[in-house]
Amino acid sequence: MITQNKAFWNYTKPNKKQIYINNKEVVIIEPELEQAIYTQLQNLPNLQAIFKNAKSISHENYEAKYENITYNIKLENNSLSSISYKDELGNLVSIYFYNQKFDQNINENIFIPKIPSHFDIIQ
Repeated sequence: MITQNKAFWNYTKPNKKQIYINNKEVVIIEPELEQAIYTQLQNLPNLQAIFKNAKSISHENYEAKYENITYNIKLENNSLSSISYKDELGNLVSIYFYNQKFDQNINENIFIPKIPSHFDIIQ
């Protein structure tokens, strides 16, 4: 879920993780480690700038360079399917988009972190 200033990402692989972004504050909940990490957002890729600079490399595949990182963007049926890139440590990051809906009313509670009371809090 993404709005102008908030986002909620639910990772399932390689480890379960929920990430809540509210402006520049980030809460990362890691169930397997039973911890929640509070941090500040340092560098958020500007998706609008990335998409604006994207160049077609083949049917439904695009490439964009932004701040020395090359993003590979894949579309399916004119909808965003995935974005992949190598981070500054050389790790391949792939983000897949499913069941996309646009201009929907979003329940604001989805952006509130749900941290179990027995989790360690790291700030």
